[in-house]
Amino acid sequence: MSEQPCKEAFPADSFTCKHLSFELNTVTYVEDFRTKLLPLVRPDWDPDKLGHSVFTGGISNFLAGIYEEGKKDKDMVLIRIDGQGTEIFINRESETIVMVALYRAGLIPPLYYRLKNGICYGFTRGRHFEVVEMQDGAMMRRTARALAKLHALEIPAPLRGQKAQVWAKCDEWLGLLPREFKDAKKDQCFQRTIGSLEVLSRELERLKTEISSCHSPVVFCHNDALHRNLIYNSEDDTVTLIDFEYGGPNFLAFDIGNHFCEFAGIDDPDYSLYPDETLQKLWIRMYLREAAQIKGEDPSKVTDAAIHTLYREANKFALAAHMFWCLWGLLQGCHSQIDFDYVEYAGIRFAEFQRRKEDFYA
Repeated sequence: MSEQPCKEAFPADSFTCKHLSFELNTVTYVEDFRTKLLPLVRPDWDPDKLGHSVFTGGISNFLAGIYEEGKKDKDMVLIRIDGQGTEIFINRESETIVMVALYRAGLIPPLYYRLKNGICYGFTRGRHFEVVEMQDGAMMRRTARALAKLHALEIPAPLRGQKAQVWAKCDEWLGLLPREFKDAKKDQCFQRTIGSLEVLSRELERLKTEISSCHSPVVFCHNDALHRNLIYNSEDDTVTLIDFEYGGPNFLAFDIGNHFCEFAGIDDPDYSLYPDETLQKLWIRMYLREAAQIKGEDPSKVTDAAIHTLYREANKFALAAHMFWCLWGLLQGCHSQIDFDYVEYAGIRFAEFQRRKEDFYA
């Protein structure tokens, strides 16, 4: 990455970044950037010639890019305003550690500042995937390479004592859910699609038992490798992962199983697009070969047995991904003000969990 953080943003002996004690809002963010952030992150820009773009793909936060007019393609700074209530289920301190570690590893642009309700950070050049590209052979290979690089990184010291994210978060989020939603429409949807917290608790405990036989290592994971978080840069022919809100230690097979689930898309998920055994094993072969090269091993020695083992583990952890995002959706439904039907989405994920579980447990 050629982009450099501003001075003081990265103390050399820590995984922290500089904090600024003010809030941004979705109305005055350009003016706030001009007066408070511009002198710190881009002092050479003309303050009277700022352009901005709002990125509408996310369903948790407000995200915008600021640039100097006429130079949008050359340089941009992003500001993210955290969604209401997201601090309940996202550890912002852990997110900072992850972003600093990944910047140091050369995998993402810098995190400049953490604000009271968001962050200011560098822009990753390129475009996000379309859903159909998740099954494109060349894009699959690039994505497998990006995930293999991430999984090969050492887990940052401050995060090494953490439990695998999937179980830690599922237990935490289940404990935060109310028995019924205040909004009658949301509660009716919950009762219709899921039933009760007891149903979720029983399924979660069985899921843990069924997966306990897997021996997937805990590695540095993204945990949300959906199409919008995969950025393709045609200039250097690479894929970069973005948005590490949920990044951290987790089972390797979860990151892959979750990625396979995301072949379906998110706005109107179509789980007929979930990759079949042939496509999954093709992806896994690419991944294991990339991982071998990173370790300095001979990629031609990747075995069919190793591919089959990871295939079975990834499908079991795909069930864990459905449970993870089901609980996330229910908790978002309690707090978020964004125009997205989180409870309905949670029901969709739970229905797919139920439809697939006996096949994947076998």
